[in-house]
Amino acid sequence: RINLGIRRRLAPLMQNDRRRMELINILLLSFPGTPILYYGDEIGMGDNYHLGDRNGVRTPMQWSPDRNAGFSRANPQSLFLPVVSDPEYHFERVNVETQERNPSSFLWWIRRLLAAYKAEPALGRGDLSFVAGENPKVLALLRRHGEHRLLAVINLSRQAQATELDLAELAGFTPVDVFGQTRFPAIGRAPYVLTMGGHDYFWFRLEPAHDADAAAPAGPACLDGETAREIRDQETLSVPGADMLPPVLAGLTARLVGAAVAEARAVDELKLHAPGRTVSLLLAEIRQGQAEPAAAFLMATRAMEAAPVAAETGDEAVLADLECPDSPARLLRGLYDPASVAALAAFMAAGKARRGAAGIFAGQGHAPKARRAPMLQAATIRSITRTPQSMTFSLDNAVFLKVFLRPEEGVNPELELPLALARQGFAAAPRTLASLSHQRHRGQPMVLAVASAYTAGAVTGEAFVQQALERFCGQALAAAEPAPPSDQAMDGYPQDFFRQAGALAARLHLALARVPGRDFAAEPVTRLYLRSIYQAMRGQLHRANLAVETARGKDGDRAPRHLPRRLLLGRLAALRSLAPQGARIRIHGDFQLENILRAGQELTLTDFDGDVRLPLGERRIKRSPLRDAASLLLSAAVAARRVQARHAAETPSQAEHLEAWIEAWLADACRTFLTAYLETAGDAAFLPTSPEVRNTLLEVFVIDQGLRTIQRAMEAGRPDDVPLVLAALGSLRELT
Repeated sequence: RINLGIRRRLAPLMQNDRRRMELINILLLSFPGTPILYYGDEIGMGDNYHLGDRNGVRTPMQWSPDRNAGFSRANPQSLFLPVVSDPEYHFERVNVETQERNPSSFLWWIRRLLAAYKAEPALGRGDLSFVAGENPKVLALLRRHGEHRLLAVINLSRQAQATELDLAELAGFTPVDVFGQTRFPAIGRAPYVLTMGGHDYFWFRLEPAHDADAAAPAGPACLDGETAREIRDQETLSVPGADMLPPVLAGLTARLVGAAVAEARAVDELKLHAPGRTVSLLLAEIRQGQAEPAAAFLMATRAMEAAPVAAETGDEAVLADLECPDSPARLLRGLYDPASVAALAAFMAAGKARRGAAGIFAGQGHAPKARRAPMLQAATIRSITRTPQSMTFSLDNAVFLKVFLRPEEGVNPELELPLALARQGFAAAPRTLASLSHQRHRGQPMVLAVASAYTAGAVTGEAFVQQALERFCGQALAAAEPAPPSDQAMDGYPQDFFRQAGALAARLHLALARVPGRDFAAEPVTRLYLRSIYQAMRGQLHRANLAVETARGKDGDRAPRHLPRRLLLGRLAALRSLAPQGARIRIHGDFQLENILRAGQELTLTDFDGDVRLPLGERRIKRSPLRDAASLLLSAAVAARRVQARHAAETPSQAEHLEAWIEAWLADACRTFLTAYLETAGDAAFLPTSPEVRNTLLEVFVIDQGLRTIQRAMEAGRPDDVPLVLAALGSLRELT
């Protein structure tokens, strides 16, 4: 006879299979209710069912490999129940002390799991619904709590499985892995395909699309009769110069200005042909509210019904179904249709010009025909990023295509700088292959798209540094000793990365300083220049502080209600008495970790269009090259603070210990980067000769970049980023 209750522990029930143990815990925390973990299950502790009744799971907790498993200092014979001595679960092998020192242990996995559980309101308090899927071996759950949504997908089989989930009601949301913060492809109206390893699992936080995307029509319109026939058969979709775009094209502008219908006027149109399709390149002028009119580059495609639509975009690519009795057709969003993007790329690669109603659409080649050949017949076109300013694509993993949705008249640095650098022999920028521009009868050209060589097999510097920081934090939490000296904190690969990044920044600035012509000629730093940037930074501080003060934060956010204005103003005031040294040159303008690609041991610099929130002319202003260095340092510091915050939430008791290790890591990263930068730059005329002046400029540029980051975070609804940026500024204050 036994009393009712637990008689076996989790690990023996799962045959000590860690994947199955993880699976059971994921299931436990994915369902509603209060999860309960029996003591010892967090380390995979065994049992002794030979003791009878429920005593088999009442054995002493295994704290250490010492006598009595660290549970008691008493004589082992006097214990009420003996410690587990089974060879597979022996207390010398399975204990808290041993697992504390190993970041990959089951104990640390449980801690990370519970931290993720506590960070997701939908898990603790949300409603439960099941998601339909075609594979019965894969369980999918949707938890909802207010605006929070979490999708749990669990493979109950020990074999790898593939499943298609019906997530049409969540179209537009982007799944983000809760554990690794990896962003998965956005959900569309087509079944969402996932492949999973044996006993694999996902917790996806579902993030809503950008406001502009969310405002787009939920599905395709359906037009019939004379209206459908007219759209299908007319020579052009728009009437250049007309007061408004046709209503059916409203879905194109919705994603640009965040409204279902925008005031938009057609400026020019060019018609291209693709198999089964007629592609219209549309240049429009849009106005929203009291803002000045702005240009928009759109693409719309008329396709025969038989023409296939890419499965990954599904209905998202369809603007309207044209129900014509004789020959039905479809009106597509051209930039969501791979065949239309291929037609655009081929026109650019051909290097020809075609006249429209209000100007000339000109494709221009910037590389030999052999290098442009992949653009002519691209077989696989993949969308990479979508923002309100641009969309990017990969063509056969050989060409990187960037399309500007909000183009401006004038020289675009995304085209100008790589071409200038190539002439100077700078090899760390992708080779520009072709471009597309529009030249009105009056005014300057407007760059619509740029194609460059694709860097295959690369990861961003941001992803690389985050992975390094994850490993570093795991080692720090498992280590009992204090933080290492600041010059010994990083291991080989991250240190090599920052050394290469410093040399890359210096080579970039040296090359830009050599470019001939008035647009690139260096200009001396003057007292007037220092005074002007001081006033500009004061204005930026005011705007950032206003954004923080006026934001209505959500309950529980960690954002402060104001910035330390007096402290920051005091640091910026150093510019007023600074001796003018060095020179101003053209710089990258957005030299952050996310714009550096690492392929093997080589670094490549991308995104030369600078801060796209600034007007085109402002992005071409000559500035101190130390601004680029400050941008890199701040992005590294924010990345470090973000990873630190996540790990500190998992183990609050070790927050101070982790803080010391992160400070040492940051000091090593900054020292390595700046040393490599200064050694490579040498006695370049654009750098201040005095170390004091150089350090002061670097500090104020870091502050300015931090204020811009804070303002953008508040505008994007990310108030929790503000403490991270302030902590990063505090760290860099001691290092610059």
